[in-house]
Amino acid sequence: MQFAKDWYKLLGQAGWTITSAPNSVTTPDALVGVSITVRGEPLAAGEQLELPNGSPAATLGRALLAVIPQRYIVGFRKPDLPENSAVIDIGIMPRN
Repeated sequence: MQFAKDWYKLLGQAGWTITSAPNSVTTPDALVGVSITVRGEPLAAGEQLELPNGSPAATLGRALLAVIPQRYIVGFRKPDLPENSAVIDIGIMPRN
């Protein structure tokens, strides 16, 4: 949970608008790593999320890659998200 709290604090200090406080849910299939969801049509099977250079989500992705392996960062697109918004789900810190 501390991993998520640290990112929540960092994003808030960086000026991101946070609409929900971090919460703790522990289940056997808890998210390990981070998922980023942005507006757009859902990804096709095998397609990877690509973010425009310089976008806030891309900057976040690069920061995450500095501290956790890429295999623990997943991306999604949803058409019903508001413009210029993202959903960031931060799970537990990967162990390797």
